[in-house]
Amino acid sequence: MALGRISLAIAVLIGGSACDARAQTDPIHGIFRHVLTEVAVASELPRLDSAALLPGVRREIRIYDGFGFGGNRVTRLVEHTHGVDGQFGVFWPSQNWMRVYSSPAEERRARDEERAWDARMSAHVDTAYDCHAIKRTRAMRVCWLPDRPDGRVAWAQLLARLDTLGIDSIPSQGRQEHGVDGWGIIVELRTPARYRAYFYYMPDSISADAGERASARVAEAVWQALKRRLAGM
Repeated sequence: MALGRISLAIAVLIGGSACDARAQTDPIHGIFRHVLTEVAVASELPRLDSAALLPGVRREIRIYDGFGFGGNRVTRLVEHTHGVDGQFGVFWPSQNWMRVYSSPAEERRARDEERAWDARMSAHVDTAYDCHAIKRTRAMRVCWLPDRPDGRVAWAQLLARLDTLGIDSIPSQGRQEHGVDGWGIIVELRTPARYRAYFYYMPDSISADAGERASARVAEAVWQALKRRLAGM
């Protein structure tokens, strides 16, 4: 299917060795770090790995899942002194993000393909997510679902569930894997005191590894919350 062409560049590089002090709290490198940066830029949000939280904000969490066929999702939770706010979003990279052209004719063809691809993805997020306001950069497209009047209660419930799963303390995946299909989850966390991030490729909720089980359950909790949001759209 056409949506199966979600950038293989995202799925082709997973993991990396932790070789310095920063890597101990931020194992996200290479193409994945570029993806997180581009999602932030397209969304006009500060990067969690380099920006301090605003006054009154206790914690911000961004959860990215997908990185394979069918699309990629991002969930943003902001815990502050008067409650919890959040957003669900869908993102996809430009097909021509890292492409080098051999001729002007090839570049023109690629731009035509890109426009067609964006049209298909826009129709998909419109139908599947009721999301219309797409933000664009050269590298990334992001659509954040509209807010709901009763959203704050639901966001607080989701954050409470994630806290029971230990979202702040799940370790990085021990096994380093990669592939051109499948799915993964990246979690970024920022508090006034620190930043950390971790990544799991194809986590299994019945794995013998506690971190893998927890990260799979985080992904499931977010997915169930999104399904409830979509059911009420």
